[in-house]
Amino acid sequence: MARKRAARQKQRQLNRQTLISMATVSFVVLALLLVVSIKGIELKEKNAAYEQQKIALQQQIDGEKDRAKEIEEYSDYVNSDEYVEKIAKEQLGLVKDNEIIFYSGNEK
Repeated sequence: MARKRAARQKQRQLNRQTLISMATVSFVVLALLLVVSIKGIELKEKNAAYEQQKIALQQQIDGEKDRAKEIEEYSDYVNSDEYVEKIAKEQLGLVKDNEIIFYSGNEK
């Protein structure tokens, strides 16, 4: 009988240790799950912010490409004979040999 009692006590002690171990492991797993969840949420928020920044930068790049295209077109225009002729007429008052200039009485 004493043996059975000792065996039952030993079994109860093992059951308690098993329960304590399982509770400890469960707590650690839950703690890790909580940490991973929190970090996951933070990463999603950062990713969303980076996506917004990426969109804004892409829009800025597109705007700068459009601006570069406009500058290139203006550069081509400035280097054209049409532009040189226009400036020569407007700012320097030059005319071609075959042109006739008419003055109105209002010009000084």
